[in-house]
Amino acid sequence: AAPILITYKMITDKSYLSTTASLYSLVANATKNPCSTQWYFQNVTLLRKLWELPSAKAYIDKETNEPLVEYQIQEGYCGSATQRCILKSLGCSSVIIPQQKRGESKPDIWCEHICQIGQQLKMEVTTKIVRGDVTYEEFLSTLKRGLESKNCRIGCNFLRSALTGFEG
Repeated sequence: AAPILITYKMITDKSYLSTTASLYSLVANATKNPCSTQWYFQNVTLLRKLWELPSAKAYIDKETNEPLVEYQIQEGYCGSATQRCILKSLGCSSVIIPQQKRGESKPDIWCEHICQIGQQLKMEVTTKIVRGDVTYEEFLSTLKRGLESKNCRIGCNFLRSALTGFEG
């Protein structure tokens, strides 16, 4: 029954046909040419160069020489993963850093939490949130100023659907 319904829908609904064709093209192209085969996908040489940059030094464990970066354990954990990376880069022990948890990214709350943990450790920590309604030039200027300071940490979270145009 499903193939009949799909065939009927494709014949009678032009937007359905167009959307289905676009999706098929997208999936077919991704299947033939997956991002894992692209030059930029976990390119060891490029990653090595990245970790040698001055701005990356704060994210390298001084004892083990291993990155302190932690990736989100699954979709929806980006805010807490970002918070953990920033706190680790400030030298915070994993014991006092909250575990990753699923939920809406709320920068105001985790910035406050980063400052609270900093106070507990007798560190002066300030945060600044640059929201998506600023101009590109202002956003870029803020990143450049941050990268000029070895004491600055930059966390960048974004809503994927806004970048890709679809959920999922």
